[in-house]
Amino acid sequence: MTAAMTSNDPRTADPDAPALWPWSLATYGRAGFSAAALELQDRHGLDVNILLYCLWAGLVHRALLGEDGVRAALVATRAWQAEVVLPLRAARRWLKGRVHPESELAAALRRRVADAELDAERGEQALLAALALPAERAADPLAAAAVNLRAYARAAGLGPAADGTLGRALSLAAGCDDGEAGRRLAEER
Repeated sequence: MTAAMTSNDPRTADPDAPALWPWSLATYGRAGFSAAALELQDRHGLDVNILLYCLWAGLVHRALLGEDGVRAALVATRAWQAEVVLPLRAARRWLKGRVHPESELAAALRRRVADAELDAERGEQALLAALALPAERAADPLAAAAVNLRAYARAAGLGPAADGTLGRALSLAAGCDDGEAGRRLAEER
């Protein structure tokens, strides 16, 4: 991804802000973040790339996506997620759980499928990065990210059961304590 892909509107883009993909890799690599993100994916049906997009838009750009922005992100990625990402993820998980662990061929195939899945995730993020960020900005990046996560939770039909994990993901991405992230999310309920 290039810096130009962070927003389609140069009047609101920060030319020094990190692009979505490298920011996502750094955030996903933080201790505890991947576990929280995968819990939101596997237990609550959220798309980790949309989660990262919501966080990035808020924390990096202070952009308030709102429900319209989240819906636009979901529409932009729906077919790619369904036809490319999910089948690759299913194949990787199937290979992990059902193939004899000592099979060199199966292990090599699983690595190639995992690499293809990562490329597909990057492709989904390219679709997201191509969306124009809304002009409306918050003064506080943590507040913007909380608004975006709450909008995503509403769009996904999540109830309070996911709030703890959403708060943990927010705190890990923002580098703040869980209590502060939880309060910000509760303010947006």
